[in-house]
Amino acid sequence: MIFLGFRNWSDRGRAGFRKVWKCPKSECTERTLCGILRARRCTGVLAEVQFTAARSSFTELFDSVWHRCLPAVVRRRQAEEVLLLRRDLVGEVLKAYRLRPEVLPEEDGSVTLAVDELELAVNAPTLEGAVKELARELKLYARDYLERLPLFLNAPNRRGHFPYMLRVWLCETDEEIEGLLEM
Repeated sequence: MIFLGFRNWSDRGRAGFRKVWKCPKSECTERTLCGILRARRCTGVLAEVQFTAARSSFTELFDSVWHRCLPAVVRRRQAEEVLLLRRDLVGEVLKAYRLRPEVLPEEDGSVTLAVDELELAVNAPTLEGAVKELARELKLYARDYLERLPLFLNAPNRRGHFPYMLRVWLCETDEEIEGLLEM
């Protein structure tokens, strides 16, 4: 399970944030996420859980996210929210962000691979070499993106790279990064 994203919901107002809320659905018993954590709001899609309740019942929250595959939003204060979601499900969501490098044969016999979505390009004597070099560049860019995340998230031309970077961050080996490249 990983923590994914955040939202600023300060425009939703303050009404009802401190009240303990019970879900009116009959299936929300004491053994469900809504019952155990006294979720502030259960819309039938996602439960929103106050940070203090999530912290005090983290095992139950984790079990709900892991075993029942139920994402949960954890809220701290008025405007800080994180999404808890299983890692494998994050991978499924991110499959829509495909890395399809354009293969450009050069006059000298070398091969250039360009990923327009990320504004990355590499050149190598062979296609296999170019794939390895592109995977290496993706890894370096992902590391740089992570180290300077606030800068990149606030840059209009780099913010859209986040889901692609998340795909790279979830890879455990260089071979997995190479596997992201759809040739």
